[in-house]
Amino acid sequence: MNRKTALSLAVFLIAFIGVIFSASPFIKSLSIGPKANNASLVTIDIPQLTEGHLKEIEINGLNLYLLKPSKEQTEAIQRLNTHVWNSRIDSFNRELGAYIYWGHSTTFGCPLELKPPQESPILRWSKEAEWLGGHWDWRCEVSYDYAGRAIKTYEHTFNGYAAEFPNLDIPRIFKKQNGKISVSIYQR
Repeated sequence: MNRKTALSLAVFLIAFIGVIFSASPFIKSLSIGPKANNASLVTIDIPQLTEGHLKEIEINGLNLYLLKPSKEQTEAIQRLNTHVWNSRIDSFNRELGAYIYWGHSTTFGCPLELKPPQESPILRWSKEAEWLGGHWDWRCEVSYDYAGRAIKTYEHTFNGYAAEFPNLDIPRIFKKQNGKISVSIYQR
């Protein structure tokens, strides 16, 4: 090996080792520390759920909604299957027999308001308008059904706004024991 090749190889190795040493603190800083990781998991008491009534729990400033659906609410969810942007229902927790999702609009974080079935406010513009009940986000104007799915069909929205939005965020629930569940507030 000639001198020029040896010098090039030495410079390359020194540069490579320098990049690795300077990048390792940055890469380590990207991971969540054990203190923050423990703070992200919150254990809450499982509330007494009444069929048809929304239970709201505040966790570190975030509202968690739990809804054990009534027969009418279940029928409304089924009727809206073809009128939502994403028909998958990920929010239903079989152990609790309830829908669980965060109480704010997915895209902009606007607060939700429960709107029971009522005469549709858009009847004067559409004779077929029918509000089957669910949640309405009055700031972002998005309508969601009782399962937390964004409604896309104009006639079934609360106010006629039917822009595409994702379903409501759901928490990751880790364990249920002794009347308590562990919820991750960062896995929304």
